[in-house]
Amino acid sequence: MKNFLLITALFVSGYGFSQSDVYIHFIPKVSGTTVSPSDLGTTVYQDLSGVGFVINDLSYYISQLKLTHDGGQEINFDTPDDVKLVSVSNNVFNLGAHTISSLEQVDFGVGVPQVWNHLDLNTYPTGHPLGNQQNPVMHWGWTAGYFHMALTALGDDNGDWICDQGFDTHCLGDANFQTESLIMTGQLDQGTNIYHIYIDCNVDEWIFGVDPGTTGIVHSETGAVVTVMNNVSTREVFAASAVLGLNESHAEIGRAYFSNTESELKITWKEMNGMANYQLIDMNGKIIQEADVHSASSSIVVRDIKSGAYIFNCYNADGKRIHSMNLIR
Repeated sequence: MKNFLLITALFVSGYGFSQSDVYIHFIPKVSGTTVSPSDLGTTVYQDLSGVGFVINDLSYYISQLKLTHDGGQEINFDTPDDVKLVSVSNNVFNLGAHTISSLEQVDFGVGVPQVWNHLDLNTYPTGHPLGNQQNPVMHWGWTAGYFHMALTALGDDNGDWICDQGFDTHCLGDANFQTESLIMTGQLDQGTNIYHIYIDCNVDEWIFGVDPGTTGIVHSETGAVVTVMNNVSTREVFAASAVLGLNESHAEIGRAYFSNTESELKITWKEMNGMANYQLIDMNGKIIQEADVHSASSSIVVRDIKSGAYIFNCYNADGKRIHSMNLIR
């Protein structure tokens, strides 16, 4: 009887503390709309003052990440190997297997902290976010260190919606490193046992106070760069995502969700009025599948698709994106 009780207790304990793979998403957005790789160099956005701009590239570092969960327990990612180089094409990261029942808070640094900012980048292996194989290049020499954030864009300087003025804010300087703390929750996908953390990166909030049409190209640690980096602390540059349901993305028009099996990925949309076609895009901007649709509620099955992160975009007949969903295979 004692052995039976012991085995039962161990089973219950193990069941109650099972681990899940944890993924963190940094979703780039402008005016609440997700920026996908296919938008780079093409889609004209408005900043918060109504000035038009086109994003050609956006990259930034996330460091010293900390997850607080289940009554104050902490999971720390505080080494150089834990640094993430986030971009529009690469914004979903596997944090490993952890036991999280209720996420409470996420803390992180935006940029590379001083302790790592002037070390020899050649000591890191090929492909390391802090190494010498970055694309685009994020290191500006030992004295200057890394770009905490590098936005390469074009701005409209005369209101004609033609964005032809160089607008780059490449942000250097130890003093411009920022920290962020978000009260938020995560979502466990029961089917795949993956725990998702969704964080919005609001690009229009990040460039608040800097005119895309007149600022020009700035590689610096002063001036416009200070404004941009201080916005991380004073504006809602990073925010807990408004994703409301498990594996589900909501918008004003309809909703979409996805499910995985061993052999296929199924994507379903409902009440997507005005939807004319869709694109399934990988994180390198490659279109995996696209087609016209003839129903506001339907589904597709995608087979022979590699594991990884993808974006499912829905468009109306005018080519305007009306819905976007991040998903993981």
